[in-house]
Amino acid sequence: MPVFIAPKTSHNFKIVRADGTTYDMYEIGLLVNKLLLRSPAPNHVREEAEGRNGFWDMGTTYGGRVIEAELSMFPSDLPDYALLQNEIFFMFDSREPFYLIRDREPGKRWLVKVDSEYSMEELVLRGDFSLTFISPSPFCESINTTEDLQSFDVPNWQTGMGLSSEDGSKDYSFKSTSFKLYNPSNVIVDPLEHELGITVKAVAGTYFQIQNETTGDVFRYEGKLSAGDVLTLNRSEYELNKANIIRSTNRELIRLAPGWNTFTVTGTSSIEEIKFLFRFYYL
Repeated sequence: MPVFIAPKTSHNFKIVRADGTTYDMYEIGLLVNKLLLRSPAPNHVREEAEGRNGFWDMGTTYGGRVIEAELSMFPSDLPDYALLQNEIFFMFDSREPFYLIRDREPGKRWLVKVDSEYSMEELVLRGDFSLTFISPSPFCESINTTEDLQSFDVPNWQTGMGLSSEDGSKDYSFKSTSFKLYNPSNVIVDPLEHELGITVKAVAGTYFQIQNETTGDVFRYEGKLSAGDVLTLNRSEYELNKANIIRSTNRELIRLAPGWNTFTVTGTSSIEEIKFLFRFYYL
């Protein structure tokens, strides 16, 4: 590990590439002096009419998020300066996105790219530089998924993630036609924007319908189900035993509201299993 003139700061972060390669800034010789997460950027849609005061509010969406970082590199000697500089250029290669994980929030990650070019200001055995990361989403996501045990003894869980100790709040597999599911996210999990998979193993039925009574969303499949059939809703893709069935559905999506969601299943008298797989999302 490089020898710094200062200890690791609370702004330190890690980079995780698509192949799983992980870089800890401090461990490779970088001191993170500042890491600033900008607020969500609202995009307001407005409509005005001539002769009328004010405007109509047509809704608001959020753009991507910006994270600004100020870093210092500390090579061991002058020849090492160029080597470390090249390693930094390679590590932040933005031809493909990568994940940024702040030490302050080790259970959440941001999908980012470096937004523009940068250069190091050489100060003998030190180089200062600034980076601007851009995320296409205004939301960060949990590193873990619903398949990971929710416990603070398990890696990548932390306070501030909306986890609950209520009975049933950690259940994401159900065997009933009526059940409640808890979503720790503080935003709606929407399969058009987020990872959300639902797998259904039904015993038999003349059709299959699942309704989230909390959001009002209804998905319906008009075909018959037999024992052993597996129906999957993966984001906006619908399959029965791996065959596309979108023409036999109402083409609607199931979203998850923050907190408790109440579900009702009709069309089949019993369920072998309904399983939800998703990450948690935060503004």
